[in-house]
Amino acid sequence: MTSLSSSPGRESQSGSRAQSSTVGIVLLTAVVVVSVGAGSVLYLGSSGISETASPLVDADVELTPSAVVVTHAGGDPLAMPDLTVVVRADGSSNRHSIDPAAVDGDGDDRFEPAEVWRTGHGLVERTEVVVLVVDSSANAVLVREHATVPRGSTNRAPFASLSVAPGAPESDASAVFDASASVDDEGIVEYRWDWDADGTVDETTTDPRVTHAFPGRDDYAVTLTVVDAEGATDSVTRTVAVGAAVELGDVALSDGGEGDGLVAPGDEVTVTADVAEAGPGVDSVTADAGAFDAGTVPLSDGDDDGTYEGSFTVGDSPAEGDQAVAVTATDDAGNADSATTDPLTVDATAPSIETFAVSDQSEGGFYWIYWEYVESFRVQWTVTDDRLVETTVWVNRSGTVQQSYDGASGDETYENVRAYQGSGRDHTMTVVATDAAGNRACRTVTDTADGTDPPPSAYDSC
Repeated sequence: MTSLSSSPGRESQSGSRAQSSTVGIVLLTAVVVVSVGAGSVLYLGSSGISETASPLVDADVELTPSAVVVTHAGGDPLAMPDLTVVVRADGSSNRHSIDPAAVDGDGDDRFEPAEVWRTGHGLVERTEVVVLVVDSSANAVLVREHATVPRGSTNRAPFASLSVAPGAPESDASAVFDASASVDDEGIVEYRWDWDADGTVDETTTDPRVTHAFPGRDDYAVTLTVVDAEGATDSVTRTVAVGAAVELGDVALSDGGEGDGLVAPGDEVTVTADVAEAGPGVDSVTADAGAFDAGTVPLSDGDDDGTYEGSFTVGDSPAEGDQAVAVTATDDAGNADSATTDPLTVDATAPSIETFAVSDQSEGGFYWIYWEYVESFRVQWTVTDDRLVETTVWVNRSGTVQQSYDGASGDETYENVRAYQGSGRDHTMTVVATDAAGNRACRTVTDTADGTDPPPSAYDSC
């Protein structure tokens, strides 16, 4: 096939091209070559105008008796999800996506120089055809080609198509090579597999799907040749990047507090993961923090050093006990690797105040020659928690602490003598317990020192 590609730097009839928001830029100029039998038809096409900077590429299109072939001949890479090839013939249109599985290239989702995409068209010879290559991101037709399906032999040659899954398998791991999209008007009878593209057939099958594993990390060129009943053939070559899948190294959880490995609802937790990849690139790294009632957490590599990081807040309803997160890294070819962190201990339960009782023992009377009133309260408490750190009981009057007691349990009596007084004042007794995870329990009661115990309704949480 002979091609003539446009030069991105040449001047058009309206003068030199300038990248201006007023005038726009030439989105694409390409020479398309359509092979017809032993000859060629040259087509020079331009795409149109866009107000945004658009890729500049050279493209070759070949129409054979059985297939449409698009070759990236040079220039900027194109995002495959944005590209559509439209084949119009006999009053109908067929739309084809350009995806990595149908491209002879490096397996990623960018259509780059030297990569080739093709698909069978199923049209008879001498059919008038219009081929459009459309870029949805630029909302423009990149190539518009008018051609005629060339004459072939009496037996139309088959069309070979090959996809590989996963696109970047690990070494010694089986990948599926699928030629089921290959077509022939009378059926394909044989699939020949050349696993190193050296020209020697290594395996022949009648099944279009086979599995194969490669022994080490490398780029392997694989050639598929399909054969029809008349002996006509067609071949396609795919490059498989083996051992280039994403790989997780160290993954870790750290609590944002004292580093004691204990967390409670509301605490901040950080996830880190070392990620290595030698292939198509990292698509996503996520952590499953469901055990912490925090859902799925995205991780990012802000300084491109291969360490991904993310953080989350422990939710209101986490699972108790030792909990870990599973980190999953996925590359652009769909390969994934997972690893689980060491756990943190979730303690979402506050200490239990089993007993908190206040008895009012206040009373007045004569002492020698004067009247006095003794304000007196007996306080009993019991607190339980496997990780109890501190328990304190306070006796307050008018906002001032009169006495405090420490310990997980106790039975203490507070007294204050008021000389020449005939009544007592209001006092507030409070017990506060805290565990190692920071969970807190509190009970309080306010009572007038009059010798009458506070009723149950006077007790409250705090």
